[in-house]
Amino acid sequence: MKSIVSIVVSQRTTAQATNVGSNMEEDKINPSYYKKGIETTDYIVSHNMNYVEGNIIKYVTRYKEKNGLQDLLKAEWYLNRLIKETRNQ
Repeated sequence: MKSIVSIVVSQRTTAQATNVGSNMEEDKINPSYYKKGIETTDYIVSHNMNYVEGNIIKYVTRYKEKNGLQDLLKAEWYLNRLIKETRNQ
């Protein structure tokens, strides 16, 4: 069974191949705020993060460029869930 990360990476790669040669202003699948330094998805995958951990990174990475406080609150929600899961182990 494929992991959610491998499915997302596969979809992103397919979407990028589809957009080759198009005049899109911004890549809708992989916008610029995910590609400063190391690409966010690559970082998540390289650290073997699960869905909850990856979403914390995703929302913290993009909050300044996209949804501000709303993204920080989403990151907080996922962080609280991770803390709860960790305590219950």
